[in-house]
Amino acid sequence: MRRKERRFFDGSHLNMAAICRGAWQRISENAIDDQRRRRGTRAGRRRPRGTWLDVGVAAELHQKHVAPFVARLSSAYYVDADMIEDAIRRQASFNVIHLATMLKVDVFVRKARPFEEESFRRVTRRPLDEAPGARVFDITTAEDIVLHKLEWFRIGAEVSERQWKDVLGVIAVQSGALDVEYLRKWAGELGVRELLERAFVEAAQG
Repeated sequence: MRRKERRFFDGSHLNMAAICRGAWQRISENAIDDQRRRRGTRAGRRRPRGTWLDVGVAAELHQKHVAPFVARLSSAYYVDADMIEDAIRRQASFNVIHLATMLKVDVFVRKARPFEEESFRRVTRRPLDEAPGARVFDITTAEDIVLHKLEWFRIGAEVSERQWKDVLGVIAVQSGALDVEYLRKWAGELGVRELLERAFVEAAQG
């Protein structure tokens, strides 16, 4: 079983970029107002946690988007309309699951606050694979992934091992490339500065 999982991540059994593209396109083309599509959605890829990989997408969603969103995704994804409506009311998150691979796509509903504006302003546009003419997507920066995850970790009573490992993984992989000043500024604004400093220490320790 372990060997199969390694081949999975090598890409021989699954085109991960294709699934990311498919999820992003279905969400952005069917759940976002036309004039907001370009700035309203972002995608973030997470590093493997030993046996699997998941995908994060942030979007500006409203209740009117739920029915078309569900209709568009239901043929290829497990999607729960009640979960989506609740996430929109709470400005929280929900997930959909790609049925063919059981890959989970987390969808985070955008909140109306300065940090979200800054995070969306900083997205970088690049393709999810290296194929000639590959479509480019709005990709969240590593710093903003860390900040969002620290906040979700705090909101979840700091018990989610998954969120914490994601934070440590991003910090470890990005290492010296991170904008530490930006991280500390917004971590203070979001009330997670002590968690950020703790994450720096644990990531450095390996």
